[in-house]
Amino acid sequence: MKKETENRRNIAKEDFLDCEKPGFVFLKQDVTDTAFHRHDFHELVIVTDGSGYHVTPKGRFRVARGDVFLSPPGILHGTLECSRLKTVIFLFYPELTGFSFAPLREMREFQIFFKTAPHLTDTFRFRNKFHLEPDALLHVNVQIRQIEREWTLRHAGWGFELNSLFMQLLLFLLRSVFRNHSEGYRDMLLLNEILQYIATCGTKTPYPSEIADKFSVTQRSLERLFRKTLDTTPIRYLMEQRLFRSQELLKETSLSVSEVGLRTGFADSAYFSKCFSSRFGLSPRAYRKKEHWSGKR
Repeated sequence: MKKETENRRNIAKEDFLDCEKPGFVFLKQDVTDTAFHRHDFHELVIVTDGSGYHVTPKGRFRVARGDVFLSPPGILHGTLECSRLKTVIFLFYPELTGFSFAPLREMREFQIFFKTAPHLTDTFRFRNKFHLEPDALLHVNVQIRQIEREWTLRHAGWGFELNSLFMQLLLFLLRSVFRNHSEGYRDMLLLNEILQYIATCGTKTPYPSEIADKFSVTQRSLERLFRKTLDTTPIRYLMEQRLFRSQELLKETSLSVSEVGLRTGFADSAYFSKCFSSRFGLSPRAYRKKEHWSGKR
């Protein structure tokens, strides 16, 4: 397994660019313990048999037959205490599969799996992995055999055919795994909708009470949701978004520091500078000066 892990580490984006080949790497593996590693592509894992632990710096999370999880780019992870653990792994960059993901992006399931997951705490995300029921896993195994056969035979147009089969598999997984109406699923669905709502508010950051009213939850429930899934509070999360937005305005506009503060919800310029400095280690003016000079290089 060490060799397979090293292979994954050595995969570069250029390996996905050959138009005659599929836009993903397909691995069918008997998994043993692996050291921590990370990568800049997505790693979709389907557990087809056995059991083991998916390990991150925050803890270890049991996986077994039928479990499906996505390790996003940049996440440090490995495996431990594997017992006859068999997996099918797809390594891919969404933009290089040869197909547009645009139709899938409208699905709530896609948003949760690809967009919300990277923001979740490791503990929450991997504890609430998604599971395929036996009939769904049987169907997935049929799809995997089709992919494996095409990968082996490599008839004319094999790259296009494999991309098509991969997209069919991905759609089936999105439809299947999210039929699980567990508490973790409901939390992710609600969180995803809340984060999308906050993003649409732009510089007019809503108050936690407004978010709670809009989504018909108590403020206490809202705080519990943020602590469990994002390891922060609504107030801290909203403050982060305001400060990130102020960074963009300082870098991309010539607005005064006080005006940037006002546009991101800080009525007091001194308080804005204090919050900005605490978060980024530079005053707003020093940050703008630094970005100005770095842009000239």
